[in-house]
Amino acid sequence: GHLYGLPIAVKDYNDVGGVLTTYGSPIYAENVPDKSDTTIAHLEKNGAIPIAKSNVPEWAGGHTFNPIFGTTLNPWNLKLSVGGSSGGSAAALASGMVWLATGNDLGGSLR
Repeated sequence: GHLYGLPIAVKDYNDVGGVLTTYGSPIYAENVPDKSDTTIAHLEKNGAIPIAKSNVPEWAGGHTFNPIFGTTLNPWNLKLSVGGSSGGSAAALASGMVWLATGNDLGGSLR
């Protein structure tokens, strides 16, 4: 596929088969789905390789903190946090960890 071999970070609202998906909530602290969701399955079918899950706020808040993994810090200034529910993906991209990361924009986290 067009993404053959590309390592990606996956926002922790997306399921990757066999990998913990918490939605940032202690309620799902042990949730390991059997299969990838439609978005991730499509990326995998095209050759992408999920190597990391990115931090998210519990239930898609406007910050990037959750009671399981804590606060996602800005990789360029560790005194600041990243914002928006896709902030973990933004930090993965900004730090050069990956070249592609999933995100979604319900309330402006990608804008």
